[in-house]
Amino acid sequence: MSWIVPGNPYATLRLLTDRKLIDLDKPEESELRTKPLVLVEHGGGPKFPLGSDTDSRWTAFLIDYAKTVRLEGYGPGDAFPKLPLRHSWLSELQIKLTDLPDQFDGELMTVTLHRMLSDGRVEDEPVAKGQSTANPKQNVWQNALTVFLAVEPRSGMQQFSEPIGIAAAIPKGKYTLKVTADAPNSPAQKILARYIFDAPWPPGYQPPKTLSWKDRQ
Repeated sequence: MSWIVPGNPYATLRLLTDRKLIDLDKPEESELRTKPLVLVEHGGGPKFPLGSDTDSRWTAFLIDYAKTVRLEGYGPGDAFPKLPLRHSWLSELQIKLTDLPDQFDGELMTVTLHRMLSDGRVEDEPVAKGQSTANPKQNVWQNALTVFLAVEPRSGMQQFSEPIGIAAAIPKGKYTLKVTADAPNSPAQKILARYIFDAPWPPGYQPPKTLSWKDRQ
């Protein structure tokens, strides 16, 4: 991590550019993206899946930064993007799916956690989401969930830098977990499995919240 300049994000980005890790002409082909995706040789293994939400956000950042350096970025005032109405934060809540069919080996899978209302209806908007590829050797999928929380439209940036408490994002109650395995933003995305259980559960990698594919609804 010799390219990080402590306490100076601007200098860090300049150093990444000078070392050709960020390509200002083709930012989506920057090594800062292609190496974590293992699109080029990388001894550390994949850091996030190709086509995942993380990949999309990382690529958008690189494109945005390149435009700014090339003076093609934002002008003053309302030209800047508006802040989202939902704050997201990577939690320590882990979900593990076991006994997966061989057809999912190495495939990008997404789980979304939805609150169940007192009348049995399920909210459309998820309170948490996880995304990773299935492990082809063990027929399992495991990932930490990113939790979401609504924010006021005029919230400042400080709120987005603060962690979300699990209890605030996921109050105790019944929840439905939906599992999909198509492209993350595809309108044809199909729900392959559902689970109903109480949440939240104790955070941590060991033990995670474990669900067998055989018990899906």
